[in-house]
Amino acid sequence: MRYIHRELRASRGNRSATLSRLIENDPCCAECGTDLKWLSDWFDGVCQPVASDASQEDIEKQQAKRKAAQKMLAEHDFDWTASLAEVDHIKPIWAGGEDTEDNTQLLCQPCHKEKTKVESAQRSRAKRAARHWEKES
Repeated sequence: MRYIHRELRASRGNRSATLSRLIENDPCCAECGTDLKWLSDWFDGVCQPVASDASQEDIEKQQAKRKAAQKMLAEHDFDWTASLAEVDHIKPIWAGGEDTEDNTQLLCQPCHKEKTKVESAQRSRAKRAARHWEKES
């Protein structure tokens, strides 16, 4: 499951442990249902190094499999160089959500990216509204 885990910011606490617990409880994306453990295990298998005594043909086959897997992930908006799963705050911190495990869920990269985009727009609107009301007061 190498592609599930990645370095997470220390300022946000122990996200790696949270990610591991979320995957153990339910390895599927909370939005789209993609089985992220299976996807990670599959990608790990495709990216296994070829034995040092492998023939040139075996090396080329493995490279072709790896390129096909990377292309497939890219077509589905995954960044194969990073974690395939991400910890998400159900209720964003900026909206009053707590930075606790109860307020987290497992999302795949594409769903997390989309949710973040929507929440970013909501946050911008909330900031503009707050500035507007401050000027009015």
